[in-house]
Amino acid sequence: MNPSTAELAALREYAERKGPDWKAKLYEDWWHGREVNAIPDGHLLRRVRNNFGPKWLNKFEESTT
Repeated sequence: MNPSTAELAALREYAERKGPDWKAKLYEDWWHGREVNAIPDGHLLRRVRNNFGPKWLNKFEESTT
């Protein structure tokens, strides 16, 4: 199972807004439940967390966004 096109677009938008350390910021937002309000489609970031989790994000290459 892979993230949908919409989920990848949400990750890309989040990364563009948060800068080079976006993964660390997303981990923190996931931990505190703030990802939903981080971008307009933040619910997709929650779905990525629920379906793939932090271990998947750690392996995820920024170049694929």
